[in-house]
Amino acid sequence: MEKKQLKNKKKKELKPRELAAQILQRVERDSAFSERTLKSMLDSAAFESRDKAMVTELTYGTLRYQIRLDWIIDKALHRGKSHLPPLVRAALRLGIYQLLFMEGQAEYAAINETVEIVAPLGQRYKGIVNAVLRGLLRGEIAKTPLKTKNEENSRVSNEEILAFLAGGAQNIAGVAIHLSYPPWHAEELAEYLSPEELFNFMGEQLLAARPVIRANAPLIGRAALMEELTVAGFTVRPIAELPAAIIVEKSRQEAAGWPGFNEGHFAIQDGAAQLAAYLLAPEQGANILELCAAPGGKTGHLAECYPDSPLTAIDIYPGKLDLIRRQLARLKLKMPTLIAADATNGEALDAALAGAVSGPLFKAILCDAPCSGLGTLRRHPELRVRSAPEKCLELAAIQESILENALKHLAPGGVLLYTLCTLSKAESFMQVDNLLQRHPELKLADPPYLPPEIPLEKLRLLPAIYPHGVYSPLMFKDFDKFFYARLVKKETC
Repeated sequence: MEKKQLKNKKKKELKPRELAAQILQRVERDSAFSERTLKSMLDSAAFESRDKAMVTELTYGTLRYQIRLDWIIDKALHRGKSHLPPLVRAALRLGIYQLLFMEGQAEYAAINETVEIVAPLGQRYKGIVNAVLRGLLRGEIAKTPLKTKNEENSRVSNEEILAFLAGGAQNIAGVAIHLSYPPWHAEELAEYLSPEELFNFMGEQLLAARPVIRANAPLIGRAALMEELTVAGFTVRPIAELPAAIIVEKSRQEAAGWPGFNEGHFAIQDGAAQLAAYLLAPEQGANILELCAAPGGKTGHLAECYPDSPLTAIDIYPGKLDLIRRQLARLKLKMPTLIAADATNGEALDAALAGAVSGPLFKAILCDAPCSGLGTLRRHPELRVRSAPEKCLELAAIQESILENALKHLAPGGVLLYTLCTLSKAESFMQVDNLLQRHPELKLADPPYLPPEIPLEKLRLLPAIYPHGVYSPLMFKDFDKFFYARLVKKETC
């Protein structure tokens, strides 16, 4: 009888805050991407759409503000957050985020339900979470490192933040923490951005990125695609700086269910990534090599823009090459030569390209190297707490090996476009400077042609130092923050 009662006992229903805490734990523990983890765990939960929206907001919001949330926790607790169990850290971050940044949440619910998240760990941790959250409400715990005139020490006006930034380098770290941006990288950016530019840049990284798609020109024009989506009830607008980019303002449906997806009318690709194919600007019919090609957004764009150019795409993971195959098949584009090879291994790359139809020398190479991803914080907010100068140096060493191996396959007169979705100094400027020092046969050069929509002069990055060939959509809204360096090899070396 007792076993039957246990069997029939209703399982405790998971609440949105509990699921959000579990997702945050997994993202931190496994160094996982938040988008994939959130989708996987939401798909497994029997939640209504309203609760799913709440979990999404709690997860992404907490990750966006985690640097500041952790600063608050460290100020509140004598021993800081490092000694706490992962579940307690996640609950504290969730609770503080709700009280400071999430509108429409009843304070009692935010506190009580967040405290209950740690109940399985015992009364001690319930007491810690309760004390921190209630202390925050009573104004007993600092909410920001910035010293303001506001009694609550939380709301800081834009004018005050700009004044802090204008006050000198000693204030940059405090402003960065307030805006939940990695302080070390803010200090790097301050070397070439004005206080207002730096403030706008860091503030933009706290915003959610909206979906951007690229009209597949061989099948449909941008205007026709926008009309197709508008008729279906979507709100869309073009990105003025690109010829085929469209922002989808709002949609709760995954892109695979949008009108035109199955017909190959568009690819999902951020505006910054769309610049790659245009900036490469190879000669007519030139053979092209793409390294680190997966998941294939740039591969498809190259195939679309240069249908007469033999294209070879390489990635280390064979399974990811299947993603490229499926995407180009859906877009009805000419299939490139796809090869699984490790671009950091010179011998492996040489062997892979020895038998390539259009190799082993190429007139155009796109090197989309693995990087710290600091330019994609709107889409991957978890990366803001994973970045560090020493990690960027480690990645720079990997990038250097890929670049050196790529240059062995660059034909005289050929162009190599080095691209990253980060602006860390070690991975971008220093990498290019060192490359030019090692290879006097290379020079930075502007593309000989571009679509008229692309404002090359506004893309230039540090033009006083790099008058040609170095670009970033740093000041463009609705763009990830990529780095591009376009290098040309002399005809005779």
